[in-house]
Amino acid sequence: MSEVMLPISADALHYRTLLFELSKPVIIPADKFNEIWPYIDSVYKALRGEVLQCNGILRVQKYECRLRKSTKSSTAKVATEGKIIKRRHSSIRDKHLCHVQIKVSKPVDGTAVTIERLDDSHMHTHDIEESFRIKKPSSERLGELGGSSLKRQDIVNLKRGMKSSDLRTLPHGQQFQDDVLQAYSLLVERGWLFEELQILDSKKEERWGLVFAHPTRLLILQRRGWFTQFDATHKLNRWGHNMFSFLVRNEHNVWIPTAHLVVERENGEIIAEGLRHIKQWCSVQNRNLCEHAVTAAIGIDNTGNTAKYIQTYWLQTASKWAMYARQHSPLLLQVTTTNACEAWHRKLKSGAGLSKEQAASHGIYGMILNIIDAAKDVDNRAAVAKTNFRNRKLTVCTKQYPEIGQLPVPIQKLLAVELDAVADRIAKGKEVPDFDENLRCQCKFHRQYLLPCRHIFHLDTEVKVLTTARWKTSLMMNGGV
Repeated sequence: MSEVMLPISADALHYRTLLFELSKPVIIPADKFNEIWPYIDSVYKALRGEVLQCNGILRVQKYECRLRKSTKSSTAKVATEGKIIKRRHSSIRDKHLCHVQIKVSKPVDGTAVTIERLDDSHMHTHDIEESFRIKKPSSERLGELGGSSLKRQDIVNLKRGMKSSDLRTLPHGQQFQDDVLQAYSLLVERGWLFEELQILDSKKEERWGLVFAHPTRLLILQRRGWFTQFDATHKLNRWGHNMFSFLVRNEHNVWIPTAHLVVERENGEIIAEGLRHIKQWCSVQNRNLCEHAVTAAIGIDNTGNTAKYIQTYWLQTASKWAMYARQHSPLLLQVTTTNACEAWHRKLKSGAGLSKEQAASHGIYGMILNIIDAAKDVDNRAAVAKTNFRNRKLTVCTKQYPEIGQLPVPIQKLLAVELDAVADRIAKGKEVPDFDENLRCQCKFHRQYLLPCRHIFHLDTEVKVLTTARWKTSLMMNGGV
């Protein structure tokens, strides 16, 4: 095994001894510290958390020797109510066998790291092999670091902790590239917008992503963007990449998948980059229309006062207009779950023939093909909902009042509740309300919708007040519903 592994550098072994003895402060580069610390971290144990010093430009972490053992060991739980509390076989180590404490100072800018003792009067009362016997170092090179303390179970534990290769860390493999190119061809063929994302995050790590959307569904996002939900799911492709879906509820109460984002991992920076592209696709047309409307308004003004007001308080706050739209609708605050996204993701997994906890065997191309097919089903359902919204007539309403059939289905459902309430009022023996010739009721329903309420319907059972002319007036007042 050692023949195929790179040898431990002489520097690492040298610094391991140097940081154990620590006869004087040691200053080393940050990258060198990160390389050698796994070879020595079993000797020391962190004390409390890391703190900022020197006005926030220095991060300081204090450590103690593990044989110092300042923390109290846990004890076995006492059996209660006849329950047997099992406890693994272990022994509590003696404390205060060593008194060494050290301090590691790391500048925020990532330059040299300083390691020094807190009290120069104390030296280790044991050798480094004794520390390895208590706890193995983080480095996987156990045999070369602590040979005499190595046990058979240590090798078993090490093998168990070794992970197989993660396909998400191989975004530049040839198979992955071929899969992505095939997906691009599919998106171009079907007329979808897409953009490949490649950025370096704050940790200087490469991040890959792919954002794609259909232009027709983006129009819904432009109109109804303040109703957007988005959530991620996994196991939709063989590479293990996560897929975000952006769903918008249209005017007919159907959630439409308007855009999608595939990312290597759920990294905030790559997600923000994808959102910028989606915003750019949606904002070009809206911005042009808004600017055209503002220019036209300025041209109409003859005095110049209105034009000055528009230029100051409209054009200079254009970036905030979307926020005004979001704050305008209280319905946004009423959507407290992501059930729509969860249902969409279940549909995708069902379309791919995946059972629970099963991962897809296809790549990005197969995933996008599945999304395209599933989105067509949603479009068909949205078309049916749009047709029913205006053309469907509820028998419970139109049987008594045919004029109600001219209203949208959601309004018909509201009036159906009011009609059912009339029977309850009559059964309870309530008096017939009396109104003036304008039929203005002070109940919440009538004031909210300007439509006949249960009280007016109750009166109509005795005296025919809801004439065809009255319905026509009511429908004209609610023409924008």
